Amino acid sequence: MAKTSRPRLSAEKHALNQAESQARTQAVNDARHLLHTTVNSLARNHRRSKRWASAQMYIPERRKRAPSAWNGFIREKFRIVNDGSRQQLVEFLRTHNAGLRAEYKSLSIQQRELLIRNIQTVPKTCKIIRDTPRANCRRVTAGFNKLRAMLTSLVALTGLELMVLGVRGKYKDINKPEVFCTARMEDFAEDVLGMSAEELVLKADGYVVSGLRLGNRPTSDLPRGKLVGKCRTQIQKGLQDIVNSTRNTSSKRRTIMNYENYERRVVEKYSIALVGWPLDKVTNPGFITTQADLALVACALDSGACKWVKLSAKELSARVKQNKVRQQRHGDVYKARKKTVKATSSQSAEIVVDTDEEE
Repeated sequence: MAKTSRPRLSAEKHALNQAESQARTQAVNDARHLLHTTVNSLARNHRRSKRWASAQMYIPERRKRAPSAWNGFIREKFRIVNDGSRQQLVEFLRTHNAGLRAEYKSLSIQQRELLIRNIQTVPKTCKIIRDTPRANCRRVTAGFNKLRAMLTSLVALTGLELMVLGVRGKYKDINKPEVFCTARMEDFAEDVLGMSAEELVLKADGYVVSGLRLGNRPTSDLPRGKLVGKCRTQIQKGLQDIVNSTRNTSSKRRTIMNYENYERRVVEKYSIALVGWPLDKVTNPGFITTQADLALVACALDSGACKWVKLSAKELSARVKQNKVRQQRHGDVYKARKKTVKATSSQSAEIVVDTDEEE
């Protein structure tokens, strides 16, 4: 593209442009000063904060806080802690609050000034990454999508059969479990493990989030009857809450948990599912035979690893399709309805009168 040539400005025109620029800048500054004066007056007369008054005037209040020695001190300590392991700042401050304050009070004036200078020398081009749950969820989804594309091309080139599971590290994370599975590995999960790949990744998610180990299973001091009642109450309450939240009307009709026909009468009917169940199949807690398994279910319900979730239309369609396949293979998904038998009136026994009795 050819460079456009323009005539050089004369000295008079250059001076005129500078004067116009200075006048424009001065007018903008005067207007800002007038508006801020109005905001201060509005806040003082009506006993409100400056932030509230600025919001009413659509003027964002932008204040740059000066760096403090406390911020520099926390920054250095937090950097040392996070060299070996990942830890959040809020948890770090809550855990070491007393020790940090005592160490900060013992700093000299020269040491505090050095901390402030260290903050001021941080490059302004440094990008600040905020550890928000939604940002982490988007980051995980994007990364697993890239991984899925790479694994798909790898399978096409080499003919490998793969199963890759990705679950949450703790129950506060909001990213959903991810799974990549080829056709043969899907058949392996169905035939050998007795569950689909989606069910396997949900069980893995519940196992990891609950923090359980096979050699250190949770125990409970409650007797079996109270433990069963506690599990049933939590399951029923969670079911009622999620059903009420999804209904358009404010109906108070009670929804009863159906353990025997769980997939048809609960999952497919209300588009919800109980994820993170630590045992093989969602069943009535009263039918769990061992106390250890019952304590395992109670611990998963208490920790939030086992909870009710709303299924999307796509997830529900896939779930229904899997249920039909499992029903054809094993026949243990849907329970047949009981046939009603009409009650017949019982007839009285026939009385035979013998008139030829001997006198």
